[in-house]
Amino acid sequence: MPPLELTNGVKKRTVIYKTLKVSTKKIEMASIEDIEKCLKEVKKATTFITRGRRYVTVEVRFASEDEAIKHSTDAIKTGCCNYLLRNPYQIGGLGHIVELDESMMCKRKYNRNRMPLERWVIGGWDREDKNGFLVFVPDRSSETLLPLIKKFIKPGTTIYSDCWSAYNGITEIDVTQKYTHFKVNHSENFVDPITNVHTNSVECYWKNVKRRFKSKMEVHTDMVESYLDEFFW
Repeated sequence: MPPLELTNGVKKRTVIYKTLKVSTKKIEMASIEDIEKCLKEVKKATTFITRGRRYVTVEVRFASEDEAIKHSTDAIKTGCCNYLLRNPYQIGGLGHIVELDESMMCKRKYNRNRMPLERWVIGGWDREDKNGFLVFVPDRSSETLLPLIKKFIKPGTTIYSDCWSAYNGITEIDVTQKYTHFKVNHSENFVDPITNVHTNSVECYWKNVKRRFKSKMEVHTDMVESYLDEFFW
């Protein structure tokens, strides 16, 4: 087994992108040739390229951590390329309010004798920029949700959420500028009568997602994550 220092070093130099077809603006599987075209301009800075473990992902290992950071938030595209590679972006920032909520996207039934599997998703919506993120989670624990909040929401953001206990540690997340966190107790009010805090925007976001992909999810539950990715993009 390789030393932990070596493993961590490789992770810091690795960026995982998703492939988006430019003409249709949809997530699609790209050929190795198209991927190499997209990476042509940064090829000298890379040491290893492979398909990721998940749908339409590409794993790119850069020569240094600095190069990985430099390209981690960029969309990589050349003029002759039919695809672009994009890393998950962050929303929010100073002066921005991001509403957080988790929702059950679907229930996946295996057969009559087994219980359905609940598919939970956490989502965030930036009120100022009018965009958001959606990601599947194995559970709704603080150990799962807090790292995702750090990954998808910029430091210094004001976050609104319900009173789910996993959100209690938001202000303690290790970021360069701490998050400000306000809650609304949905068992009492949809809008807090004192602070006016609410999560109505992210709940509308959820409704749009579920309405758009309801028929697809009912028929092709195995592809639900790729449908969600398509909406996210």
